[in-house]
Amino acid sequence: MKSRILSAIAASLLAATTALGQSLSPCHVQLSIFDTDEHGLNVRSGPGTNYPISTNVTDLDSVLDIEGVHGLWVRVIGITDSKNRSPDLNGWVYGPLLGTNAFAADSGHETKLYPQPSESGRVIGRFSHGEKLTFQGCKNHWLKVTSGSQSGWVQIP
Repeated sequence: MKSRILSAIAASLLAATTALGQSLSPCHVQLSIFDTDEHGLNVRSGPGTNYPISTNVTDLDSVLDIEGVHGLWVRVIGITDSKNRSPDLNGWVYGPLLGTNAFAADSGHETKLYPQPSESGRVIGRFSHGEKLTFQGCKNHWLKVTSGSQSGWVQIP
């Protein structure tokens, strides 16, 4: 039964990825769940609410392994929850329900916010270590984030 479900999920993902063509932007990062819905985070078979929910994650302390993005939707390829790692979880999650904390090397440093995914631009903001950053997208080793009224790009360490 479990193998049939996993096969169905894999087929749905293949169809969704094929339908997307080359529009999946690579982004290998781990994100936390910021969704506060008591029923958990919905994982869908494709990037949009028109795709069926394949499962949901009820352990909101889980960390999701992200493979890439399509618009505001992220492709999940694994999960680490409070019990164990489940690399078999595959699907799509609405990105703004995910995030990270500012990841300065230590509490004495700040995470710099840039207008574009490049260190050559001017710094437009700073986040304190541990500050909550909501995911908006990613490109290579950069995350597009928002926090309060600030929005921009932070480099993934």
